[in-house]
Amino acid sequence: KDVFFCYQENDTKILDEQSKEIFTEYQEVEPLRLQNISSDLMYEKTVLKYSKDGKFGIIDFNGKKITSAKYEEINTLQFKEGELLVKEEAKYGVININGATMVESEYDKIESDKYYDKNEGYKKSGYIVSNRTEEGYRYGYVSESGKKYLDTKYNDIFRILEIRDEDVFIVAAENGKYGIFKNAENVISNDYQAFSYDKNNNL
Repeated sequence: KDVFFCYQENDTKILDEQSKEIFTEYQEVEPLRLQNISSDLMYEKTVLKYSKDGKFGIIDFNGKKITSAKYEEINTLQFKEGELLVKEEAKYGVININGATMVESEYDKIESDKYYDKNEGYKKSGYIVSNRTEEGYRYGYVSESGKKYLDTKYNDIFRILEIRDEDVFIVAAENGKYGIFKNAENVISNDYQAFSYDKNNNL
């Protein structure tokens, strides 16, 4: 659908393909630029951000409201097109472009684990979540379907990206010692200082 954002000094107008002004019922409407795309012309293709009374929600390109304006912030999530990073009561979560919650708003930081598949792109990548503590950040893991695998109690977490499998293999450090989890199951206890694996992904 053709939607044109026209900027002139402090004035912004949003027009359709016939130069008719649209979305006038909303206080402010903005496009959501994708963070992992280098071009400034790459935006979320089906939703827009609007504001009301200092908070934000999303609408579709027909002006239909998808969520109420209840979020303190809405931004795109790097590597996860079609998903949005939202801030609610000072904590971050993730929703999709249909407004469904993917990750509950209970974290100080959320990022993609960067898992990539040549057929599905970053669709199967999960989320590394973290909360700030007096000792620094502590990390946990949420699957791409929104299931919490690991609580935010680890000093470091990363996914083994080279393992192409339906299961997620996660390396997590606790008190300076590393272990490995298959989804939520601890398959190698946290007794080691480091891990390495060969070209066949044998640890």
